[in-house]
Amino acid sequence: MASDACAATEAAIAGLQPPALWKFFAQLTQIPRPSKHEARVLQYLKDFAEARRLSWRQDAVGNLVICRPGSGGGEAAPGVVIQL
Repeated sequence: MASDACAATEAAIAGLQPPALWKFFAQLTQIPRPSKHEARVLQYLKDFAEARRLSWRQDAVGNLVICRPGSGGGEAAPGVVIQL
């Protein structure tokens, strides 16, 4: 069943750009994260941030924010928030 879900996810993201973004999205979708049991997905995201030397912060209720500075001319652009 899990491999069916992986195959379905891979098929759904095939050809989407940029490929690296969608690869990480696919990995994220494979981590179970029912309400109030988000520890595994939060750890994945913290590890992701730390591996890329990105800063992160987490509040008392578990919300996690990862900060990535702008680059390539976007250094002064307003922030973007992506909620999963």
